[in-house]
Amino acid sequence: MTAIEDMTVAELREDLKLASREAYDAQRTVESLLMDRARWERETAAAIRRREWENVATRDDHYAKAEIQARVQPLDGVLYRIEQLGERAGAADIRALKDAARAARNRIAWARDTAPDTTLADAAQAETMRLRQVVTEQGRALHAELATGALPCRCPGCELIRAMDADAPSVREVLAAASEVTDG
Repeated sequence: MTAIEDMTVAELREDLKLASREAYDAQRTVESLLMDRARWERETAAAIRRREWENVATRDDHYAKAEIQARVQPLDGVLYRIEQLGERAGAADIRALKDAARAARNRIAWARDTAPDTTLADAAQAETMRLRQVVTEQGRALHAELATGALPCRCPGCELIRAMDADAPSVREVLAAASEVTDG
């Protein structure tokens, strides 16, 4: 006789329950690992998006500095010419200085006309960052209030933060939209 034939029906049922429980536990472990991996992938993608935003902001700072330098250059030229004037300036020197001042005034007027687009983009970026901070704070407050301790956390606060990061536009989308605004 074999070992199975020697077992009673009760023992077989007990072995079946044990095997079912082990299979269920294994399935839960695999599901937990898959959910952890999905959460890690979402968090990694969100971190990459945040880093891309920081890189864009850094590039914007460099462009802004270059733009400021370009707009200040005519004023520097006028100031330099004024500093170089002798005690008695001739008519030609005064005429050249007036021409430089007119050119600087035109450049400043041009800068005033183009500045609202830059100001609008800066205001939009600041408002977006403020809203992200508000949503994150609200999500953390909800998490503190409603978290169950299960991992991965599926409380409304964590879901809110994940949804915000998942719905955030990519840097390419933002740059494409910005170029449409400036071109159009």
